[in-house]
Amino acid sequence: MKIYDLVKKYGQGKGENVMWSSIQWMSDAIEPLKESNPSEYWRIVKGMYATMCGEHFNEEFGKWQVEQMYYEDKAGNKHYAPYWSEEKVKSIYELNKHKIPSEYNCWDFYVSMNMLKSDNYCMLKDWFPNASEEELNGKLVCMAVNYLNDSDAPHPTSKIWNYFNK
Repeated sequence: MKIYDLVKKYGQGKGENVMWSSIQWMSDAIEPLKESNPSEYWRIVKGMYATMCGEHFNEEFGKWQVEQMYYEDKAGNKHYAPYWSEEKVKSIYELNKHKIPSEYNCWDFYVSMNMLKSDNYCMLKDWFPNASEEELNGKLVCMAVNYLNDSDAPHPTSKIWNYFNK
């Protein structure tokens, strides 16, 4: 029997306390996955969050996602995200939010900016060897705006969430 079927068959009409107790039991049951299988734990938790709140990052999930990112330079050194402070990304977002679909929030933008730097920084350095860090960051902002404006993506208003969670 699936948990959904169990809850539907035996939980309906039992009241809010029974439902909260059931959720607490499930929460306690999956908590060990946080250490033994973190990717599965976060898949479950993020799936629950998306069901309740939509497919957009919040502060907690945005920070967690970005902490997983890095790029490796030509010398083999790893550079871990975040590459900008939250305040810096928030200010960049405020200047550019009119250019992206309104469904995206600052945390979606934060994840997008960091993901794009992780995935493209070395290439940008090769393409623009004389560019300053400020110029490269400007190109990454343009890339993030463009990335979130992908109207033919399978999930055009939740593209960044679905990139990491599908």
